Amino acid sequence: MPTFLIKGRSEIAKAVGRSVRDIPALVRDRELPAYQVDGTGPWFARPEDLAIWCLAEADAHLPEGWKEKRRRYMCMISFRSEGK
Repeated sequence: MPTFLIKGRSEIAKAVGRSVRDIPALVRDRELPAYQVDGTGPWFARPEDLAIWCLAEADAHLPEGWKEKRRRYMCMISFRSEGK
């Protein structure tokens, strides 16, 4: 069954390669696409949104030439979470 939603700060942190402690600040300051219902409780995020965010974060730090390579080959990449 595909994964439609990641639940929990630790799972979101694992997915984006960051520290659990950093998730609230990343949401606030770096627009990490994660949320809490009514601002409390567990964190939630969609895997596809996290993948896009990770690409944008990488593009912000990679050389300009790499961004063009990514655009050229993006059609070969699938972000679907199959088999989970």
